[in-house]
Amino acid sequence: MNTLKKIKSYWSDLQSIQSNWGLGMLYKLRLKPLWIHYIINNGKGDRLDLEFEALTDYLINDNQELINKYQHKETNQIPIGETAPIWVCWWQGEEQMPELVKQCYKLLKRYSGRHPVKLLTKDNYQKYIKFPSRIMELFQNGNIAMAPFSDIMRMYLINTYGGIWIDSTFWITKSFNISSEPFIAVKSGNYNEAFISRGRWSINFLGGTPNSKYFSFMYEVLINYWNKHEYLINYFLTDYFTHIAYIHFTDVKEQIDLHTRCCPNLTTLNMNEPYNKFQLQNIIKKNNFLKLSWKWKLCKQSNDGSPTVYNYFLSL
Repeated sequence: MNTLKKIKSYWSDLQSIQSNWGLGMLYKLRLKPLWIHYIINNGKGDRLDLEFEALTDYLINDNQELINKYQHKETNQIPIGETAPIWVCWWQGEEQMPELVKQCYKLLKRYSGRHPVKLLTKDNYQKYIKFPSRIMELFQNGNIAMAPFSDIMRMYLINTYGGIWIDSTFWITKSFNISSEPFIAVKSGNYNEAFISRGRWSINFLGGTPNSKYFSFMYEVLINYWNKHEYLINYFLTDYFTHIAYIHFTDVKEQIDLHTRCCPNLTTLNMNEPYNKFQLQNIIKKNNFLKLSWKWKLCKQSNDGSPTVYNYFLSL
């Protein structure tokens, strides 16, 4: 993202906070961290850490009773199992999937082993999910957008049925076995990422067993948030709550640290680069899972006319 886009994005974020949450929250979450960073700290350190801390503190105070409740809940160490469902969502249905998503779905089914793949759509999700009426009202009137709604979905599904949630744009590069693990996630391992997760996890690939501590807490805290509020305070809200679980519950931290698969190229693969067999084989060797995007223009040929990584991906 270039500098101008970053400025526009940041300004839009400031306007959204002021509009939905008021000047007090704008000061607490953005203006005070800016003041501390540039005036008190003379620009030293990472400004983002101050913003992360400000929102984390607010969310902790807003959910302290629930956090206290889960301090005494034990972590489930039951293995996920080899027949636990894989949950994937494409709201419009399989027939409306873009080309890249269709290929991801095809490869997911190829490498799913004995895990049944459950495709969730707008027509069938209520077969598996029953949310409180307030959540449905906020979703239907647009206060809860599709992304945060799907965050609640994944926590509900795994907490209720167990299994693995895999976003629809994951390239599963080869077979994988997670049946003996009680928890699974993926991470980039880049601890300098400009997100609250700091490369420690990615909520777009998560798995576990029913009623496990992390998923129970995450579902309940998300419901608690939307019972109190009508607007999303941050796009990465679910990551913030994961961070809160990570720093408050030692057993959850241990599960995340121990069972999260590191994929160093998780989000950095350029699908429009010329296909180089050796380079791509090296990436696949290091990454069982690669997070792609269908929102960019994807080309089957590079500028010099040679086939791209995307072209190879479609041939699999």
